[in-house]
Amino acid sequence: MKKLLAFAAAAAAACFVALPASAGIVSVTVQNVPGGTTPVANPLADASTGTIFENVIGSELDGIPPERRSPWEGTAFEATGTYSSVQAHSTAHYTTMSSTVLTLIWGSPDNGNSIVFDGGLGTVAGTTIVAALAGLIPPGTKGFGAVLVTIVVDAAFTGFTMKTNQDAFEYSNIEVPLPGAALLLLSGVAGLGFASRRKKAI
Repeated sequence: MKKLLAFAAAAAAACFVALPASAGIVSVTVQNVPGGTTPVANPLADASTGTIFENVIGSELDGIPPERRSPWEGTAFEATGTYSSVQAHSTAHYTTMSSTVLTLIWGSPDNGNSIVFDGGLGTVAGTTIVAALAGLIPPGTKGFGAVLVTIVVDAAFTGFTMKTNQDAFEYSNIEVPLPGAALLLLSGVAGLGFASRRKKAI
C-alpha cells in the first residue's frame, strides 16, 4: 500500500507544476489530450493587436510567415478541428465571467508563448508547459506538444491575454465562463419562466 501511495504521489508531481504563490497562480496541470476530445470553437477575442487567426482549420507551414500548426494535427480532426492562433508579437484578449480556472488545449508550446491574467494574477509561460511535457508525448510524434492545460489561480480573474514573441501561439477548446454565454443562459431561463407563466394563465 505504501508503494502504491508513493507511486501515486510521484505521478501527481509529474503532472503539476507549482509556481510561486506571489504570482497568483496556484497550479498548472498538463496532460495528454484525452481520447474522445472533440474540437470546440474558441470564443472570439474582444481585443487584439497584430495578427491573429480565429477558429481556423488545418496547418499553414509553407516556410513563409505567418505560419501556424493545428493542435489537431495527427488526429481524426486534422482536417476539421478549429483552433485560434496568435502570431509573433501579437496579442488576443478575452473577457470572462469571474473565475479562478482556465482550461484549454495548448498546441506545440513554445518558450515565447504566455497567458497573462487580468488583475495582476500572474503569467503562465510556455517554458512552464514545455518543462511539464517530458514523458507525456513521445518525441517525433506528429503534432508534438498538443496538451490539455488547466490553470488555477488564487483570486478570480475577469479576463486574460494570449501573447507570443515566437512564430505562433495555437490553442483550442478554451473553457471558462464567458459573459455572452451567461447572458444567453439568463435570457433562456427568463424565456422559460415567461412561457410557464403564460401557460398557467391560459
